[in-house]
Amino acid sequence: MKKPTTSQNVLLILAVTLVALILVWLITRDTRQNTGDGFVDTSSTLSLYYREECPHCKNVETYLFENKVEEKIKIEHKEVTSNIKNQNELMTRAALCGLDLANVGVPMLYDKGTCYSGDTDIINYFQSRL
Repeated sequence: MKKPTTSQNVLLILAVTLVALILVWLITRDTRQNTGDGFVDTSSTLSLYYREECPHCKNVETYLFENKVEEKIKIEHKEVTSNIKNQNELMTRAALCGLDLANVGVPMLYDKGTCYSGDTDIINYFQSRL
């Protein structure tokens, strides 16, 4: 199999970026409001993106359970391995947060336009809220 050329790599990067931008627009168009100087995501629910087999995701789940976080804070759990809608939403929100789309992973917590990546950042976020 031939190795892709530089121009093919550039085209691939542009295509992925275009798809991500379209997904941002599609997913967030119902949760945005015009503030006069642009659009802001107004979703008020925390979204926790995870994979079942992810050990860092399990660390977050253990922390949430042991500290009864969900008795105090509403969290939507969104599995991304088998759910394409959740995968697209994860990428869209990562783009809104300005994350490098080539390196988006789980766990990721989304809260009103801010992304928290990795178990340590997410657990620190909840510790500061409790």
